[in-house]
Amino acid sequence: MTLRSTLNMRVGALLFFFFALFAMRFSHAEENSALPVSIYQLMANPEKYDGKEVYVIGFMHLEFEGDVLYAHREDWVHTLIQNGLALDVPKSEYAKWLKINNNYVVVQALFSATERGHFALRAGSLTKISKLAKWQVPKR
Repeated sequence: MTLRSTLNMRVGALLFFFFALFAMRFSHAEENSALPVSIYQLMANPEKYDGKEVYVIGFMHLEFEGDVLYAHREDWVHTLIQNGLALDVPKSEYAKWLKINNNYVVVQALFSATERGHFALRAGSLTKISKLAKWQVPKR
């Protein structure tokens, strides 16, 4: 392989990478306004994300005085309350979101480190929810 063909392949790969990145940003414009974070980042450093719009995936369980986004389904099953964030679900949306209760969901919301849910049992809460949908496992 010549130096010229190697250089052409690298330039082509770099252009492909930038095009794919641009296309991905363009198709996910709604999520781009929010910080994509893990639930563990929010629980470990709540003050870092306080007042910021975040995009997070977790296991949602809704119940009276206990609307929570857990890190995993097992956290809910085993009542590991410290592994969850309170969800401030608007009453107008509650019936719709009950249909996807006990599933993994994606949530785009404002994170609050000071609002910690019922009896302040959580590391924080997700308020002013702008997106909540059942998470679709990516195809491999």
